[in-house]
Amino acid sequence: MWLAVQGRLLTKERMLTLGLQCKNTTCVLCDGVGMESAMHLFSDCVWSTQLWEMLNQWSGTKLQQQDALQSISRIQSRRWSVMKKSIIIAVYGADLYQIWQAKNWKMFRESTVQSNIIVQQIQSVIRERVDMVKNSKRAGKLDT
Repeated sequence: MWLAVQGRLLTKERMLTLGLQCKNTTCVLCDGVGMESAMHLFSDCVWSTQLWEMLNQWSGTKLQQQDALQSISRIQSRRWSVMKKSIIIAVYGADLYQIWQAKNWKMFRESTVQSNIIVQQIQSVIRERVDMVKNSKRAGKLDT
């Protein structure tokens, strides 16, 4: 997530900007509909849009597909409890990570990852983290 916020993910667009050669610049997740850039992967890609929609439905929120810094700022500015903001940011970060991992699996291992499997993984991780926090000494501080 830090790399996404800093604009440092090594996408094909960024590789070209850095002067590195790239045989194919299209997005592997949506089978070449757009150039692989951070904006495309996390905002415009048809595959990741489907993932966002499933996570929005599960979380009961409407996370907008924007650049990472804008999304985090938007979540932090909401009038939610600290706990809810923490959970939503964790969901957002897990989504970014899983999109990036799915892209790498498809590109390097030629293996397609199903979005419903990713949603299940994210749900499991978030539930585990919430349970850990609820059982910790920090739990009382996060309710405000």
